Amino acid sequence: MGVVETLRKYILGITISLFGITTSAAYFGYEYVIFGQKEFYFHMVDDFYEHVTIVVLTILFPVVGFIVEHSIEERRRFEAALREQSEFVSSILNTVDLAIITTTFDGHILSCNRSAEEMFGHPQKDLVGRHIETVFEDSSQAVEILEAVVERGRYDGEVVLKRSNGETFPAYLSMRQIFDARGRATALIGVARDITSEKERERLEKQIFEAEKLASIGQLAAGVAHEINNPLTSVTLITEQLMREVNDEKVQKKLKVIERQVEGAARIARSLLNFARQVTPEISDVDINSLLTRVLEELSLQMKGITLKKDFGELPLIKGDELQLRQVFTNVILNAIQAIDDKGEISVSTRVRDGEVVIKISDTGRGIPKEYMSRIFEPFFTTKELGKGTGLGLAIAHGIVERHGGRIEVESELGKGTTFTITLPVEYSGTENKIYENS
Repeated sequence: MGVVETLRKYILGITISLFGITTSAAYFGYEYVIFGQKEFYFHMVDDFYEHVTIVVLTILFPVVGFIVEHSIEERRRFEAALREQSEFVSSILNTVDLAIITTTFDGHILSCNRSAEEMFGHPQKDLVGRHIETVFEDSSQAVEILEAVVERGRYDGEVVLKRSNGETFPAYLSMRQIFDARGRATALIGVARDITSEKERERLEKQIFEAEKLASIGQLAAGVAHEINNPLTSVTLITEQLMREVNDEKVQKKLKVIERQVEGAARIARSLLNFARQVTPEISDVDINSLLTRVLEELSLQMKGITLKKDFGELPLIKGDELQLRQVFTNVILNAIQAIDDKGEISVSTRVRDGEVVIKISDTGRGIPKEYMSRIFEPFFTTKELGKGTGLGLAIAHGIVERHGGRIEVESELGKGTTFTITLPVEYSGTENKIYENS
């Protein structure tokens, strides 16, 4: 290496050190790494005029510096290896069937893989920079998860995510902090798996299990009801005969007690038969608003101290079994009446939503404890006092609604009341096969 070249490098290092800048100059096939006060950086000088400028600055501001020389080819090989490794890792991330997203601590998306693009329906360029709540159905849930990861370092659990078209789906999300070589948390990474098929399989398995269980209970209930009805019929006939033949007032009172008790037992037997009986629905046009009005009129005498609010929207006629739907509304509204101890309010509203008829029946009664919510449609389950309910009303209602291809859902808050939401398709989409009413 010539004296002039060595001097040029030396003077260049002097200039860089003066400004506390870390840089590298490449000239005549070499790359020079110049150390400043704390760090060092690479700066490729491949423009003649830029090189002249550096030389002029060197002459004007001479200060001692330090130069380390490296071959450009060596660095290029190193950079090529890094690029190859990066592309390999990127290929792996884009191959896995899991949505992977990295975010800042406040939730803004830094990157995502191809599976995330497909899962959420957003191209990467649209996702990067957005807040992670973009892909959550409930933005508050996204915030809670971010806070949990920042505070505790991790989150694992089921969430409800959202696609670009607004469709929601269940997913299992694992989120962690990302650490650098010094052990400092620099970002967050989330891995999401769509569990829609798993949930559907669980739902079908549960439905099959419930259907088999209820079929067995139904057969048992039918047998018990028939066995109870036979002696009840005999007791009823004998009681009626005695009431006609005996004139003693005290005996008459006792016979009336027997009559009331027999009638109560008969009602239980009828409930068992209604629950267990196999019924083929008789499909016709049903005016839901008119049907609800008649049911409310029939139950009006039991609504002492209760304010009734009706909010009926304009509805199309639906296809269904009117007698069975009458039983659904009667059972649910009776439940609402019995949930109110003294004074309260019952609201009944109807609407059309997404091509379906939606009926909401709300009360301001006692409400249902959380631990009972998953059991309220089970046959024979009741929170009422002994002798005041069989636990079959909601089970029967649930079965009828499902047979019509609809849904019955409940929301409740202890001490504030309960809302039943019944959703029915306009066209009958149930089964014509004979099945147990609540299966």
